[in-house]
Amino acid sequence: MALSAGLAHTCGLVADGTAFCWGFPQAVGSQAGSSVLSPLAVGGTSRFTKLSAGSNHSCALDATGVAWCWGMNLTGELGDGLYTDRVAPGARPAL
Repeated sequence: MALSAGLAHTCGLVADGTAFCWGFPQAVGSQAGSSVLSPLAVGGTSRFTKLSAGSNHSCALDATGVAWCWGMNLTGELGDGLYTDRVAPGARPAL
């Protein structure tokens, strides 16, 4: 298992490639109105090999090297060209 802590949340990656996050709801991709106190499985079908938590968002790499990001996107930190929060991982466009 790998752990990564951001400013407002923490995420873990388990052996099968599933990511779990907890903490500030918008940072972990939850629509809950209060903090997520137990690990919440990150939505989507991708399995990840690496994971990194930012201040209020997270990104992970899948086995093919594609980056997937979710959480708050106030200043474009998800790299998708938008400024809207993402509750499930979205593939980051290729550079």
